[in-house]
Amino acid sequence: MKKIVFLSLSPETWDGLETIWDNATADPENEVTVIPIPTYKRNSDDSLSDAHYTLSGYPDNVPITDVNAYSLKTNHPDIIYTQNVQDTSNPGFCVHPAFHTDALKACTDQLVYVPYMCTEEISLDNKPYLDSIKMLFICPALLSNVDRIIVQSNNLKELYLYYLAGGDPELIKHWSGKISCDDYPRNEILKKYDRLTVYRPDEWDTLLCPDSDDHRKVVLLCTSVMGILTNEHHVINKLRELFEDFMNNTDDHVLIWRPYPAIKEAIKDLRPGLVDDYDNLISFYLDNHVGILDKLPSPTSAIIISDEYIGDECGVMELYKTTGKPASRLDYGV
Repeated sequence: MKKIVFLSLSPETWDGLETIWDNATADPENEVTVIPIPTYKRNSDDSLSDAHYTLSGYPDNVPITDVNAYSLKTNHPDIIYTQNVQDTSNPGFCVHPAFHTDALKACTDQLVYVPYMCTEEISLDNKPYLDSIKMLFICPALLSNVDRIIVQSNNLKELYLYYLAGGDPELIKHWSGKISCDDYPRNEILKKYDRLTVYRPDEWDTLLCPDSDDHRKVVLLCTSVMGILTNEHHVINKLRELFEDFMNNTDDHVLIWRPYPAIKEAIKDLRPGLVDDYDNLISFYLDNHVGILDKLPSPTSAIIISDEYIGDECGVMELYKTTGKPASRLDYGV
């Protein structure tokens, strides 16, 4: 019996593990456990606050185990999948110390890192740029404690190899076998479902009309934190203009708007002058029934249901590109 443990950061990140869990549970010889872990905000004085821990919000078919009901040390699982390796290297975020990689490594034969966030595909030719963003990908724990890494693409595999091995042939050989991109869950889950089988709230069907033969084009619009922080009122103005266009084309198109969940918090802290305008934009969208406001934990449903993507260059756009459907950046005219 092989013991396999999945450490989920939250229900919002479960789709970053789901297809690996599917494969693990399909084998009756595996004992599979899913444990949500506590997360915290790391303050400037290195103290922790805003503890977050929940057992709810996961799919009904996924049995959840409370963090206090399973001892990793006692059970010593064969494999642990983790979504976080930035033990103390992230200035704003931290998991409970019991789930730092050094503690996990002592409790398992194989520690596997599955990064949740997707990134743009980065050219390996621009070495100065690669060096400037190295800290976003590599941390000490990754070098010393992780046995395997699952990434989104061959390009990202090559990027990790560049950071981890440089040009050293022996290190390249060592790390090549530890990094894979064939089974990245956030790509694989887009193949698991189709328009009819993927979850969607009942209220979406009023606009999507999934049982009708008259299929209207569904457009996914994503607004990112960086997009609005960088372009500020240009984003508000462009989106208002876009919403008015869609109001005049409801017979042919359905819009799904997915503003990144952390936008409101980010502009409160960093662009407080935008808060009222952003609130008014949300109200305009809802009051005029422009389209669907996607508040689901994951963008998976919207990606699968939609026919085209417009919006910011972000992780959702990178996922969308893997479907082969059209994806384009929204020009704010800055």
